[in-house]
Amino acid sequence: MALRQTTGTMIYSYITTSFRNLIKNKLYTFINIFGLTLGVTCALLIFLITRFELSFDNYHRDVERIYRIVEKENEFGNIKYSHSMPYVIYRYLAMDFDEIEYSALVDGSGDATVKIVSGAGPVLFQEGGATAFVNPDFLRIFQYTWIAGTPEEALKNQNSVVLSRSTAQKYFGDHEPIGQTIELSSIGITYNLTVTGLVEDVPGNTDLPFNLLVRYNGEGENKRGWESWSSSSGSIHCYIKLRQGVTREKFGQKIAGYLTKYRDDEEAKHIELQLQPLSDLHYDTRFYNFGEKVISKSSIFALGLIGLFLLITACINFINLNTVLVTKRAKEVGIRKVLGVKRSHLIWHLLAETGFITLLSILAALGLSELLIFKLNQIFGYNLTFSMFSDGYLFLFLLGTFLVVSLFSGLYPAMVLSGFKPLNALKSGQKVSYVKAINLRKGLVILQLAISQLLVICVIVVFSQMEYLQNAPMGLDKHAVQEFSVPDHNKISRLNQQLQGIPGISNFSYSNTGSASGNVWGGDFSYPSAKGIIKNHTEVKFVDTGFISTYGLKLIAGANIRVADSVNGFLVNESFVKAMGITDPGNAIGEVVTMWGRKEPISGVLQDFNTQSFHASIKPVIMMYGEEHCNLAALKLIGGSHLETLSKVEKTWKSIFPDHIFEGDFLETKLNRLYRQEKRVASLFQIATIIAIIIGCIGLFGLISFLTNQRSKEMGIRKALGASSGQIMLIFAKEFVLLILVAFLVAAPVSWHYMQQWLQNFAYGITIKPWIFIVGILITVGITLTTVGYKSILVAINNPVNSLRDE
Repeated sequence: MALRQTTGTMIYSYITTSFRNLIKNKLYTFINIFGLTLGVTCALLIFLITRFELSFDNYHRDVERIYRIVEKENEFGNIKYSHSMPYVIYRYLAMDFDEIEYSALVDGSGDATVKIVSGAGPVLFQEGGATAFVNPDFLRIFQYTWIAGTPEEALKNQNSVVLSRSTAQKYFGDHEPIGQTIELSSIGITYNLTVTGLVEDVPGNTDLPFNLLVRYNGEGENKRGWESWSSSSGSIHCYIKLRQGVTREKFGQKIAGYLTKYRDDEEAKHIELQLQPLSDLHYDTRFYNFGEKVISKSSIFALGLIGLFLLITACINFINLNTVLVTKRAKEVGIRKVLGVKRSHLIWHLLAETGFITLLSILAALGLSELLIFKLNQIFGYNLTFSMFSDGYLFLFLLGTFLVVSLFSGLYPAMVLSGFKPLNALKSGQKVSYVKAINLRKGLVILQLAISQLLVICVIVVFSQMEYLQNAPMGLDKHAVQEFSVPDHNKISRLNQQLQGIPGISNFSYSNTGSASGNVWGGDFSYPSAKGIIKNHTEVKFVDTGFISTYGLKLIAGANIRVADSVNGFLVNESFVKAMGITDPGNAIGEVVTMWGRKEPISGVLQDFNTQSFHASIKPVIMMYGEEHCNLAALKLIGGSHLETLSKVEKTWKSIFPDHIFEGDFLETKLNRLYRQEKRVASLFQIATIIAIIIGCIGLFGLISFLTNQRSKEMGIRKALGASSGQIMLIFAKEFVLLILVAFLVAAPVSWHYMQQWLQNFAYGITIKPWIFIVGILITVGITLTTVGYKSILVAINNPVNSLRDE
């Protein structure tokens, strides 16, 4: 009984003493909790982000058997990768290979306008990239939660459509959607569709974010696409599901040279078909996906590493600040040891204190994360949620964080404090071994500074690259160019006549894909040169005569195309001329090229311009007149009142296309969206860097507090011997500048290596120059000296009598 009372009294004494110490040292307690809360919050949010990014499309049944067909082309020693496929490939794959269980075409080209006719009149909806034309096998490959209909029957018949729950609710409210009809217009074709299936909304972690799945029609009325093996489009993807037991390696070898079976051109011999696992779709930056959210696994790994670094720096702060308090608690420990308390009990007591602070920090981090996660979803386009009680992985993450942080942060201070000798501790407050303690703290602060500098340098590189992407010349004029869709190419002439009467428009043109976009049409051309028939792949654009002037392209040889009933002519770029084997663009004028069955001379050569983002290099481009393929209009605006001009354009457009919704977009804005994923990563890096700097400042505060505490008498003696306040401050400043330089020697090569790898994702980019590292170290020096300056000033102006007085 007495033993229980003694144990209970001891535990009560530990608890009360711990609370007194926390309250007595309010500033250090607050800094500890604040620093740990920041570190845990960042680690928690980054954990949620990385888990979300790594979960894309892993919910599909038999995901390990689902692949996308992609191309690897060896073009004169240059390796190119493409996801673009011909329309016909999915049918032939299913016929030619027994290893394939299902083969699916996905046509995600063009925006779609949906018209719902109700008692109140027609209602229009613009669906953007939410619509896909697919064959029935698509529903057998990919997993959906079915509310009505079945994957076997839903797209069995032509002119059928499957809707998501939210889309059906938007169209029909609470009415039963099955059997309802909708009118959908896409790339100039109007479809009357019957709803035959209803599915739950697709989750946010998919790169197939479609709300409308329309039965693909490759023949007869309203036919889409071309029956050509040499014609492809960036919006046409082909997915297959292999039969059970078929391996990727074995079938990949079998399919590699498949194109040569149906294509007799020389280029096909250099194209190798490959199988890209569905599980890699989100992370392979060589290819595009419909979710437009490709992120490399190295970027995800780097993000996870940042979260770990931030947590480590927060723990370092805890160690540094706790060791500052060691000498203040020396007498308490001495008294407990005199009273017979074992060292192991003291260690557990001090670890429990650390655990209590860690628990408070985790609880605060959960509350802060709950507040931040909504804003994070809005800014970065994530779909993050968390619930500690229903999410086992999150619970394990938090439990692991609690145990690791408590042990990592509290073990060293606990070992130091519990190791004090009672006599020395009671005599005058034992000092921690100066050499050992200061070396450990310096090492920890060097690690913090290295992390901060690494992040600062990376952020400078990333934002410099983003600045380059937005401002680098593309060979075209992207300023004040407005693009919008043309639902019916037969009405282009009528639209032309009315646009000519609107002031504020200097030029306008029509094309299939505009000057630069993620939607790329392609095919093979042939050219009978003196050395034989030359065949090569090229991007294809259908344009009108106003295309050059509207987009500000430079004609370096020949003349523009013209409208003609007979022979017209092709416009090509410099890269096309080089692919023909001709060095002088002028010599290409008049040369006859065959493209998609059209045999015409080259009328003009354009200076190379970027038709895609800077991720890809400039490819050969051929342009031909073809109003029947034009579904995108572009206006070059002049003057200062663009809004007024666009208002008139929209009014005119609606008078011609009353059954469609006008949606315009500036080319500059459209091009910037091609880098949205890089911008997300850049913003996350920026936020992480700011937080790392804040946590690092807390660590610096801990170290300077320790230094001033340990060297107070030394500084007092120096002042008594005539040292000025400036000299005292310089002593501390020199120590920290040295720490920064050591940290820089660690951070510079690591940041250079990883940023060089990141820049390889772009065909065009900046060079990492010395000024980036100089700016990085200057930022760190400025922040460090500002942080330590406060404590240094206090020591420098302190009366030496106060520091030299003994108890």
